[in-house]
Amino acid sequence: MKKDKKELAKLKESTYFHKGHLSLMGKRAVSGYLFILPFLIGLIGIFIPSIIDAFIYSTHEITNTPTGYELTYVGMDIFANIRKEGWFLWELQRTVTKMLYNIPLIIFFSFFMALLLNQKFKGRTAARAILFLPVIIASGCIIQVENSNALAGLMEAGDTVDAINSMDITTFLIGIGLSPSICETISTVMTNIYAIISQSGVQILIFLSALQTISPSLYEASSIEGATGWENFWKITFPMLSPYILTNAVYTIIDAATSHTSTFMNVIDSVNNQSIYGMETAIAFSLIFFAVIAAILGLFVLLISRLVFYYD
Repeated sequence: MKKDKKELAKLKESTYFHKGHLSLMGKRAVSGYLFILPFLIGLIGIFIPSIIDAFIYSTHEITNTPTGYELTYVGMDIFANIRKEGWFLWELQRTVTKMLYNIPLIIFFSFFMALLLNQKFKGRTAARAILFLPVIIASGCIIQVENSNALAGLMEAGDTVDAINSMDITTFLIGIGLSPSICETISTVMTNIYAIISQSGVQILIFLSALQTISPSLYEASSIEGATGWENFWKITFPMLSPYILTNAVYTIIDAATSHTSTFMNVIDSVNNQSIYGMETAIAFSLIFFAVIAAILGLFVLLISRLVFYYD
């Protein structure tokens, strides 16, 4: 047993070193570690200490003093009080439900638009720029305009809002014979179209970049063998893009959770500004939300990773 371990250690050493110098595999390993070094620094130096501090604050009552603040240990009382708050669970459920609706739709929409924009047609560059505009719109001063609801105020000056409100999509769909559950799903999707489009810009770019990495020779070889475009999609395009589906799923979940449009993020901010609760309650809310998002993230990664194909 010891002999096998020594031979395995020698084999690993010979893989990464050759005549006292780094081999090609060793250089690649070093490059990989250097690539993730900024992430490790941020994780160990910023993220983990922040989580530890947040947990400490959530188990103490914070009292402001002239020289700073004082911590009084209260254990898990804050979490126990949160559990009794029915509105808290309702807001959390509403936020998570909205995320679970939007995430697959965002990924599907960005995947479809990337496939469309990858085709050769006139005005392709302009179309790509237009579809990336939501990323620009969702930043900077545009967020302030959106948060102030200026657009809604302008619309209310006319009859546009009344006309839109008079259109009950769910009633119309039920009237044509669809089941109430399907009607509710379609209505939810239609009311979230703006959010879906505005949150798909980065995902479209990632999918577009991934499509550029697929060698045309794969399609040429399959066409020679008589494969149709549908078969090429399922046998070549989709498997080659599957790692990027996982990447986009992770990005979309985190983006949806931390976006300024996230309902629960606004709840946390509101609780933090209310004297009836205090900062420690807002921190406890944040930790619970963090745990829920981490669970959703782990579930999506577990499910999608089984479908990922890595081309070697």
